Amino acid sequence: MVQAPEGNIAVGDAAVFSPLEESLGHLVRRTQQLQTFHWSATLDSGLTGAQYAVLTVVAAYPNARRTELEGLSALDRSTSAEVISRLQGNSWIERERASHDGRRSHLTLTPPARAALPAITAQVQRVQDLVTSALTQAETEELVELLATVAYADAPDLRALEPTDPRASVLGFATTPTHLLRRAEQRHQRLWSTLVGGQTTPTQYAVLCAIAYEALDQKTVSALASLDTSTGADVISRLRRQSLLTVTPDARDRRRNLVRLVPETFDLVADLTRRAEAVHHELSAPLPAAETARLKHLLRTISFPEEISHTGSRPE
Repeated sequence: MVQAPEGNIAVGDAAVFSPLEESLGHLVRRTQQLQTFHWSATLDSGLTGAQYAVLTVVAAYPNARRTELEGLSALDRSTSAEVISRLQGNSWIERERASHDGRRSHLTLTPPARAALPAITAQVQRVQDLVTSALTQAETEELVELLATVAYADAPDLRALEPTDPRASVLGFATTPTHLLRRAEQRHQRLWSTLVGGQTTPTQYAVLCAIAYEALDQKTVSALASLDTSTGADVISRLRRQSLLTVTPDARDRRRNLVRLVPETFDLVADLTRRAEAVHHELSAPLPAAETARLKHLLRTISFPEEISHTGSRPE
């Protein structure tokens, strides 16, 4: 039985809990959340990242087959169907019969969408600039190269695929940080599903790790796990129903609740950590160790403008 930790969280030579700021998957997700914030604040068209990705394919890869659209935009079949339906319903795209084969149709931009695309792309570029504002230009280029290597590890042919219409007013997938973050996060999710399974999600594991060292209030737990307050409360509630943690009033301040692991949870998290480490190993496998460390450093620079320690306090 693994005992509740005192000091370093380890048993023998094996870590029971991984510091979240050292997890490439967590850093990708945290940076992607920053991107989501800037995207919502910057784009006034109402388009989502997935919708812009589909518009990019339609504009830059005319006559692309459905499987090509899904691969390039990093969308699965059901999600792409929903995105295409919404774009058609809002008159961004339309279907046309293929001139060489009347049985086939392809997607095209509507005239208003084609006219609006340059301004939308300028806003998307603004999001890239905001996300990488903590980096120099050289560091941003380094980030893109390293992140693309990770994101396209299982689809190198897509990374190399050049647009068939280079005049399209869109950003290139393989050089756009926000697209690379989404693609890397999807790869992380696939690896997690394969190596960890579906019983515990990455966000649930992050919450368990956040309270590994001490009981913390729900707001701090959410911040450390890179969750908004509402999502954090929901994750904590789910873990509480599974009897993996407790939520009790703080004896020093009855207005807030403290979240703490139950002793039996340490064995579970020890096993989860071994599996999570396998996920992070596979996620970073395309990069040498030094480049993995560099990528994590760049992502931390972006997503942790002020370093937060594992205890939730900021360093002096």
